[in-house]
Formats: sequence, structure tokens, C-alpha cells
Amino acid sequence: RIEARLMTSAYSDAMLDYADIKVKVVPEVPDALDQILAHYEAALEDDPENITLLSGYSFAQWYNFDSEGAIVTLEQLLALEPDNLYGLTLHGNNEFFLEDQETGEADFARAIELEPDSPDIYFIMADGYLYGLGDLEQSLEAVTTATEMGLDTPRTDAILATCYFYMGDVEQALTYYTKHIERTTMEIVEG
Repeated sequence: RIEARLMTSAYSDAMLDYADIKVKVVPEVPDALDQILAHYEAALEDDPENITLLSGYSFAQWYNFDSEGAIVTLEQLLALEPDNLYGLTLHGNNEFFLEDQETGEADFARAIELEPDSPDIYFIMADGYLYGLGDLEQSLEAVTTATEMGLDTPRTDAILATCYFYMGDVEQALTYYTKHIERTTMEIVEG
């Protein structure tokens, strides 16, 4: 399902699926994320030019905070399909995490040129600006664009909350932190 979401530019939904794996599967299978990565590595040995596998593998690497590995995989994907929307979007994000803002922005500009109405591109851009480059203003602009286009997820709440908090608007930040906590809390426990 994650691969299908990546192929249809539903990157925020793919991220939610990985969050579900982390919350629901990893407690029962602690090495589940490592098993996913191993599956992709083995599958790509047999079929190294498979766009779906390259997409799934690079997203798994990205989700596991392996920007350097994801860049290598994404460059393989983009060598096969230079205008692959997913490849450009995630390549741009990972470039931000590796502090290459110029290349990242060029990737995002091309992705937006290819699909200007995708809130998910702006969402991934906001993630990279905030968590990769620490650029609050650019992140807020991108996540606001994504939400104005209809994307409304716990992660957009978290990005908005973090931007507002560090920009000094604590009241607005608390609104989004509260919304994020309400949407992601699975169980209330007394402490």
C-alpha cells in the first residue's frame, strides 16, 4: 500500500502508514523496519531498475533517517526517470537534510512545475525546510500552502505547531500541538 501511495503522490498517507507500522507492528516485531529494508535490498538485487522498488526502498530509508542512503537510491531512480515526481520530491527533501539547499530547491521547483496542485509536494518541502534546514519561515509558507490545498494530517499539525512555537506565537502553537496530540493519542494512561 505504501508503494501505491508513493506512485500516486500521496506521500503524507505513505508516511501515516509507516507511523502505523511503528506503533502497531514494531512492538510485536521489533526489527520490522529492518526487515522492510532487507526485503528491498534483496528485491533490488534481482531487479535493480524497478521504479516501484526504488521508490519503496528510498522512502523506507528516508523514514528511517538515512538521508545519504536515500539520496543514492533516489539518484538511481532519477537516472531511469529524470522527471519522476516522487523521486524529485524526496530527493529535494533529502538534499535539505544534507544541507544542499540549492539542489533541493531545484528539485522542488521541478516537482511543482510537473504537478502544481499537489499538497503533498508542499508537505514534504515543509518537512525538509523545518527538520532539515531549520528554516521556519519557508517551512511555514510551504505547510500553509499544503493545508490550504486541503492536506490536514497530524504531521502538518506538528510542523505548524513547531514553526509557530519557535517564531514566538505560543498560543497558535498550542492550538496545533493540542490538535496533533488529540489526533495521534491511542490511549490515555494515568501518571
